[in-house]
Amino acid sequence: MRGAARGAASASLLATFLLILLPGLALGYVGLRALAEREHSLRTNYTATTVLVRDRLAAELTRLESDLDSDLSLPERNLEDPAAVSRWLTTLRDRRPWLDQPFLIRMDGALAVGGLVDGWSRRRPDPIAGLPRLAAAVQAAEAAEFQQGDLEEALRRYRHGLALTTPSASEARALLLTRIGRTQFKLRRLEAGIEAYRSVLDQGAGIIAPNGLPYTVIALLQLGDGFDALDLGQERAQCGRQLLQYVVEHPWDLQDGYGHYLARARRSAPAGGPLAERARTLAEEVAVAEWIRERIQSRLGPGPERGSALTRVPTRWALERGGQPVLVGTRPAGPRSPGTPTDTVGYEIRTDYIRGLMLSDILKTVDLGGQLRIAVVPAPGGALTATTTPIPLAVADLNPVVPGLHVALFHEGGRSMDQLVARERWAYGTLIVGMVAVMLVGVAFTLRASARATELSRLKSEFVSSVSHELKTPLALIRLFGETLESGIVRDEPRRQEYYRIIRRESERLTHLIDNVLDIGRIDAGTKQYSIRPGDLTGAVHEALAAYRPMFDRLGFQIVPRIHDGPIQIPMDRDAIVRAIINLFQNAIKYSGDRRYLALSVEVRGDAAAISVEDHGAGMARSELARIFDPYYRIATKQHTPSPGSGLGLAIVRHTIDAHGGRIDVNSVVGEGSVFTLMLPLVQTGPATAPAAAPEAAGVRP
Repeated sequence: MRGAARGAASASLLATFLLILLPGLALGYVGLRALAEREHSLRTNYTATTVLVRDRLAAELTRLESDLDSDLSLPERNLEDPAAVSRWLTTLRDRRPWLDQPFLIRMDGALAVGGLVDGWSRRRPDPIAGLPRLAAAVQAAEAAEFQQGDLEEALRRYRHGLALTTPSASEARALLLTRIGRTQFKLRRLEAGIEAYRSVLDQGAGIIAPNGLPYTVIALLQLGDGFDALDLGQERAQCGRQLLQYVVEHPWDLQDGYGHYLARARRSAPAGGPLAERARTLAEEVAVAEWIRERIQSRLGPGPERGSALTRVPTRWALERGGQPVLVGTRPAGPRSPGTPTDTVGYEIRTDYIRGLMLSDILKTVDLGGQLRIAVVPAPGGALTATTTPIPLAVADLNPVVPGLHVALFHEGGRSMDQLVARERWAYGTLIVGMVAVMLVGVAFTLRASARATELSRLKSEFVSSVSHELKTPLALIRLFGETLESGIVRDEPRRQEYYRIIRRESERLTHLIDNVLDIGRIDAGTKQYSIRPGDLTGAVHEALAAYRPMFDRLGFQIVPRIHDGPIQIPMDRDAIVRAIINLFQNAIKYSGDRRYLALSVEVRGDAAAISVEDHGAGMARSELARIFDPYYRIATKQHTPSPGSGLGLAIVRHTIDAHGGRIDVNSVVGEGSVFTLMLPLVQTGPATAPAAAPEAAGVRP
C-alpha cells in the first residue's frame, strides 16, 4: 500500500511537471527560432555589405596600379645615370599618394631605391695600368713592403713613383699618397703619415679608387686612426664629423661597401644634429635596399630569367620588415612577352592610405546604417581570430588583391552579434526561467517533505551498491590470479611471486573492507568494544605506515614522515588505532588525484599526542565538514557523483577516537588539500582519576 501510494504521488507529480514544462518549452522553441532567423538575416546583410566594400577597394587599387603603367617607360639612356633614376623614382612616389618607397631592379641585377644604388656602378680601371715606368715602381714598392718587409725601401720607391707622376694625374697621385701614408703609419711615423693623408684630401677630392671607395673616405678613416694614436681628441672628433658629412652628401654604390662605411662614420661622429638625423635616414634606406635584395630580387631571378619570372610570381606580396607587415607590388618596366628579359619596378603600397582615404571615399557610396563602421585590419597568420577586440560582425578577405588584409564590419559600441540580439534573447529567457521557477516552487514543498527519507534510502542503497562493487574487485582478482597459478601456466618464479603478492594484497584489502562493515554494524548496534591498555603510539603509526607503504609506492606517492623519536605511551586499542590511521591513508589516496603527496606526523602537544595526516588533494568545502564523519556519507566529485568507497572509514575513525577520549580536528581548503589531526590523551603519570561510566557508555572493555 505504501509503495502504491508513493507511486501514485510520483505519477501525479510527473504529470504536473509535464503540464507546466511542455507549454513553456514550446513557447521557448518558437521564440528561439524567431531569434535565430533574425540573427541569420543580420549576418547575411552585414556580410553582403562587407563584401561590397571589399570588392570596391580591390577594384580601386587595381585601377590605380593600371594607371601606373603609363609612367613606367624609362628612357634607356637614363639607366646608366643613377641620379636620373633617383629623380624618376622620386617623381613616381610624389605623384601617387598610395605608393611609397619605389625601386627599380635592372635586367643585370642592379638595384636603385631612394637615393641609393646597388650594383649600378662599374669598377674603375687601375690608374697606373697604362704607365709602364710608374707601374714598375709601384710593383717594386709593394714587393719590398709585403714580401721583403723592407718598409724604408718601399717608402723610397713609392716616393719615386710619385715623382714620376704629373700634377694632372690626380688618380695616380692619390693612389701613391695613400700607399705612402700607409707605409709611414707602419713605420710609426704618425705625423708624416697624417701629412700624406692630408695631401690625399687635397689631391683626391671626388676621385674613386679602383675598389669603388672614394679616396676622401680612405684618407679620413686613416686620419682618424692617426689622431687616435696620438691622443688628439679634438682633431679626431673634427675628422669624424668631416667623414660623416662626406658619406652623407656623397653616397656611392652599396655594392662597394657604402652601408658599412656609413655605419662606421655614424659611430665615429658625435651624436645629434641634422647631419646625424640625415645619416639615420640613410641607414634606414640601406636596410630597405638590403631587404629588397634579400626578399624580392632573389625571387625574380637574374636578368635572362626575369621575363618568365614575372609571369610566375604574384604582383602583390605580403611581406614583413622589421617585425612590421609590408605590402609590396611589382610590375615589369619593359617588354612583357613571357621569357623576355625586362626591368622591374617595385613599390610599397601604403596600407594607411587604403585604410584611410581610399576606404573613406568608398564608404561615401555605401549606406552602412546607424552605429556600424567598416575598417581594413591586418590579419596575423592570414585570418582574423575570435580573439579580435572588438569582435567583427562580418569579415571579407582581401586576398589575393591585397594580401594580409581584411575588411571587417564592427558595431560602434563594440557589440558582437550575440549582444545585438540580446534584448530579444533576454525577454524569451526571462519568460522561460519564470515558468520553470513557478514549476519548481510548486513541487518544492512535496520534495522537501520526502527529502529526508529519500536521502537515507539513497545513502543505504549507494552503500550496498558500493560495498558490493568493492567486494567484487578483490574477489575477482584473487580468483583470476588463483586460477592462473592453479593452471600451471605461469612457470616463471618471479611472476608467480608477483601473483602471490597481488592475492595477498587484495585479501588484505578485502579483510579491511569486511572489518569496516562489521565495525559499523557493531557501532550501529552499540556493541562495539575496544581493548584499551597503555601502548606505544609511535609503534602503531609505524605499523600502519609499513602496511600501506607498498600501496603508496605503487601509486607514486611522496611520503614525508615526521614521527616523534622514541615511544609515546597512550591508553589505546592498538588494532583499532592502526585501522583508524589506515582509514585516513585510504581517504588521502581517494581524494589526492594527480598530486600524490602525504605527510604523516606524530608529536606531543601538552598532555596529548597528535597524529596528523596531510594530503594535497581536492580538499573539502566548509559545508562538507559537518557531514564527513556521518556513516554512508561520501563527498560528491566534480561530476556530481559520490566518490568511490563505502562511506564508512571516517565514521569508524571518529567512533574510535571518541572511545579513546580524544578528538579529531580537520583543516581543509578546496583545491589545496586536507589535514586530519587525531588528538589522543597521554598515559597519566600520577594518580589516575578515570571518568565514571565513560567506558561503558562507549562500549569499552577494560
